[in-house]
Amino acid sequence: MGKLVPLICLLGLFLAAPALAKGPDRATLTGPGLEEPLVFSGYGPDGKAPLGLLTQQGGFWVQAFGGAAAGVDQGKALAAKPKGALGPRYLVVYRVPGAKTRSLIRQELYPYAAKPVSHMPKQRFWQTRIAPGGWYELGPGLKAALVKAGLPATPPGQQQQNACPVTRSALPSRRYGSSRLWVMLPAAGILRVQRNHPDDGMFGTKLGWIPDRGRNLKLTVSGQRLDAPGRMAVRGVFWGHSSTGKGSWASAVAFPQGGCWRITGRAGPTTLSYVVRVVPE
Repeated sequence: MGKLVPLICLLGLFLAAPALAKGPDRATLTGPGLEEPLVFSGYGPDGKAPLGLLTQQGGFWVQAFGGAAAGVDQGKALAAKPKGALGPRYLVVYRVPGAKTRSLIRQELYPYAAKPVSHMPKQRFWQTRIAPGGWYELGPGLKAALVKAGLPATPPGQQQQNACPVTRSALPSRRYGSSRLWVMLPAAGILRVQRNHPDDGMFGTKLGWIPDRGRNLKLTVSGQRLDAPGRMAVRGVFWGHSSTGKGSWASAVAFPQGGCWRITGRAGPTTLSYVVRVVPE
């Protein structure tokens, strides 16, 4: 009986993690086929609340805290990446309160693999802790719970994911537009965006717009997803000057998820649109 005491204490410690600021209090999941992020919270006394299932069957504890947490997980840690195609990748971002600071821990999910798995890259959190990461075979009930929460029951079509008519520039500089309003397109039509801080489930960046001269115009910006429902949020549009002294606008925008997006700017009578593939990082 005495040998069971450490395991029971450890289990109690991790199941009580939210109250002790030891584990995540929220997680957001984004990826193909989702119109908006799936948000998970709540543990429950039996670990069956959404966030409890995700952490215990998705590999969070052993990936974030190492072998000492193995007794809490309900899947199986793997020594290496499984062979073969894993299917679409989804991103989970856990918000983890700490004694002095709050951290975000990122994890990748592959729910449509023959044996669904997760992967967490090695990363720092709470400033001084290191999550060892690794590969993990999901617990038996997690995929069904994710589908119930809004994950597509079948993998989104790969053709739909890849088909995005990104706008190309004929110039080596990637300048695109007219003499009245132009932009610098991202390389290969891929716009890389970062998770907002504090985490609100969105991915933000800034987009530059350059008029032909400093005319007294107002710029409005909008964005529409082409391969699924979705709208870009505009946090603000700001006028400034570059190092050359020429005026330009910077628009702070945020995307609910990656995908194929058409971005449009309007300044006076001039309208400029271009298409990019948004990739969260």
